[in-house]
Amino acid sequence: MKDLKGKYLLLLIAMCGLMAGSGGLTVNVAGLFFNPISEELSIGRGDVSLGMTICNLVASFAGLAIAKVIRSDNFKRAVTIGSAVTVASTVLLGLCSSVLPMYLLHAVRGLSTGFVGMILVTMMINSWFQANNGLITSIAMGFSGLASAVFSPVLSAVIQSSGWRMAYFVSAALIALFSVPVIVFPIGLRPEDAGTVPYGEAPERKGQPHPAKAPEPIAKDMFVLVLLYALLSGALPTVVQHLPGIASSYALPASVGAIMLSVGMIANTGGKLLLGFLIDRIGTRLSVLFSCAAVAAGIFCVMTMHSAAGMMAGAALIGLSYSIMTVGHVMMIRDVFGAANYGLVYPKTSLGVTLTYASCSTLIGFVYDLFGSYMPILYAMLALVAGTAFLVVIIYAKHAARHRN
Repeated sequence: MKDLKGKYLLLLIAMCGLMAGSGGLTVNVAGLFFNPISEELSIGRGDVSLGMTICNLVASFAGLAIAKVIRSDNFKRAVTIGSAVTVASTVLLGLCSSVLPMYLLHAVRGLSTGFVGMILVTMMINSWFQANNGLITSIAMGFSGLASAVFSPVLSAVIQSSGWRMAYFVSAALIALFSVPVIVFPIGLRPEDAGTVPYGEAPERKGQPHPAKAPEPIAKDMFVLVLLYALLSGALPTVVQHLPGIASSYALPASVGAIMLSVGMIANTGGKLLLGFLIDRIGTRLSVLFSCAAVAAGIFCVMTMHSAAGMMAGAALIGLSYSIMTVGHVMMIRDVFGAANYGLVYPKTSLGVTLTYASCSTLIGFVYDLFGSYMPILYAMLALVAGTAFLVVIIYAKHAARHRN
């Protein structure tokens, strides 16, 4: 990593920018808008959060078409259009006076972030980086949490002083700023498009074609188990978006809820790097189990410790759930199915993660509207953490048994 420079460094910066804009300033800060929009429009929080469900669902399906839509010959034009649509739809959200046009704009924003978001970022990193691929991926993915951690207090202050509409305008300006590097830097969809080779390519292989390794048959039972892991782990971080609402339900100041969201997003970033560090030393199984235990402890803190300090600690631990959903998911697929099968398995299980994440984000709002409390949701989250940990144990036990045979 010491010699990471030139176009490789520019590529990493550009990918961090895309993740900050498409994830950090769209999905991860959405919770700040739920309460003020709900109050002004006199609708339930579930109705408001449904917009993000629509956004995430559209994004998940749009991501499946990236290979057909974004190509080497139209890369710059495609990312420019995609970024412009995200910015414009965010501005228009701030002009809405009813929920139906918001749903339409969330769908449009989901379409653009689906094309210019996480799947494009991981695809480009896999193409550009042969060495340190996992670390580079973790850094880029971590920027979605870092951006939201930095700007959540800013947007919360804007909401308090000037309203949620102005906060959408500020978000749009920030998304535009973070989109600049990928548009102006001399990079391409693949390293050869920018006149270079993958980072870390062996000197004797530079410029030579890479022989493809034939993928092995995918065991259906293992695929089902990993898909279940993806579905359960995808639900875990959804509670983070509702931390401001949880703080409000305990009669804590709005500033506490905003800081909790920021703390959760810092843990989002730090947790991914921590999990990658642990995986390199003690393996994926033990590392993910450790993270599950930490998330369970965080949920318990939020359930029982209603002081600002206790809630902050809980938010930090719950924020580790993002690493279980992302880095843990990626490394599990590499461990269980191998690098040759990664491209076949990950898009399908990743869709499962997105669908669950999108559905549960809205479900939490409706459950709160029904019960007037977040306690049923927190108990459900504890059950999901336990189920995720159980699946990790089963998956790696079956994987070890297959290798012994």
